[in-house]
Amino acid sequence: MLAVLLGQLITPLDVGLNNTSLPTIGQSLNLGVAASGWIMGVFWLFATVFMIIAGRTGDVLGRRKIFSYGIFVFIVGSLASGFSPNYPVLLAARAVQGLGAALTSSNALALICCSFSEEQRGKALGLLAACISLGFTIGPLLGGFICSSLGWRYIFFVNIPLGLVALILCLRFVEESETEPDQSIDLLGALILLTILAPASLSLIQVSSWGWLSPYTISLFLLALVAGWVFVMHERAAAQPVIDLGLLRIPAFSLSNMATYALFISSRLALFIAPFYLQYYRDMPVYLIGLVISLTNVIPLVLLIPSGIISDRVGTTGLELFGMSSIALSLGLPLVAGSQLTMPLLIISLLLIGLGYGVFYSPNLRAVMGSVPQSGLGFAGGVTATMRNFGFLTSIGLASSVLGVWAVQRPDSPGTAFSDPGFQTAVKHAYFAAFLVALAGLAFLLLRGYLSARSAKKIDILY
Repeated sequence: MLAVLLGQLITPLDVGLNNTSLPTIGQSLNLGVAASGWIMGVFWLFATVFMIIAGRTGDVLGRRKIFSYGIFVFIVGSLASGFSPNYPVLLAARAVQGLGAALTSSNALALICCSFSEEQRGKALGLLAACISLGFTIGPLLGGFICSSLGWRYIFFVNIPLGLVALILCLRFVEESETEPDQSIDLLGALILLTILAPASLSLIQVSSWGWLSPYTISLFLLALVAGWVFVMHERAAAQPVIDLGLLRIPAFSLSNMATYALFISSRLALFIAPFYLQYYRDMPVYLIGLVISLTNVIPLVLLIPSGIISDRVGTTGLELFGMSSIALSLGLPLVAGSQLTMPLLIISLLLIGLGYGVFYSPNLRAVMGSVPQSGLGFAGGVTATMRNFGFLTSIGLASSVLGVWAVQRPDSPGTAFSDPGFQTAVKHAYFAAFLVALAGLAFLLLRGYLSARSAKKIDILY
């Protein structure tokens, strides 16, 4: 268990470390804002694109093997990033790190599920989710300290000792999963799948620069759609497909993943916009903004494990509905209050996001991983991690579009631009969009419950 937790921790920790250090790295390498952003963008691109393929590879070749490879690849990428002499080498090293993150993240969920009984799975997944949240929480704090005291290159070296310990523990104590020696990886199917995920991810990363209606954005989305149609046709005829399309027709699996996507769009969008709104429109001191956002991130740390334990006893649906309802309420409060929105009410709405995420995510992971057979756990882990990343990327694209429009209008004075009444209107539109997404998440959960109940009723009639 510890090996998997440490192996998973290094990815969110690295993301948090880099978020704080990007301006310093850009200044050191004489980069603009857009070029600096790609230091994170290329990592997310590779981590997202290879996630499902990595999970399926773990199902076939062994999850411990692929997870261990992922840790090793991540260590190599971290070492190369720290010693990178220039920007292109740094981007290549970050891509290697992203690939390592895909190999570990997709198989970590499967390894956890294989190591614990059904009755303890929620608790174990809660520990894993809390570990991910811990990395995102302490990463920015460590990043600021390390970057200011030792230099930006050392933020990458932090991953190496943690990774080596995780790798040794994994090879020593983690049992290998059952492999499928009669199965092989559908390379053509994998290539087509990359042609779906890569354009879709790239368009979300670049949408703040290109715009949603840009020919580039539209072309990439169309390419992904066409590749998706080709992929389905190929997988139907493939003897050993990358994706068992039958799993996508399981309501508990597909609808739970759609709810995951809705969670990360709605919650991350609000948290991305909130600091700009609080600082430039409400004149809140930066240290107070940091305190509020930190509390929003700390609340899930307290709740993820208990919510997982409770889901083992009472099931997942009630907890998921409560969590998603809290997210919807957090987004609805500012909309209803409008111009009468007070600072305490705004802070409460942000804290509700932490509450909703903490209650929702562990039971949701349990619902996803419990809906597929043992042989498909790696694939299931890859899909849910992909939906998490896509939700994160979509939220950044939406939020950056809102912020970018008003900053571009007044590039000489971004603070003035953000205090413009039009910016408040744009923020309301973004919150309304996130609110609708949260409502869609609730609809996915309710539909899943209805279909599951109808299926159970049919089984009762048969017997």
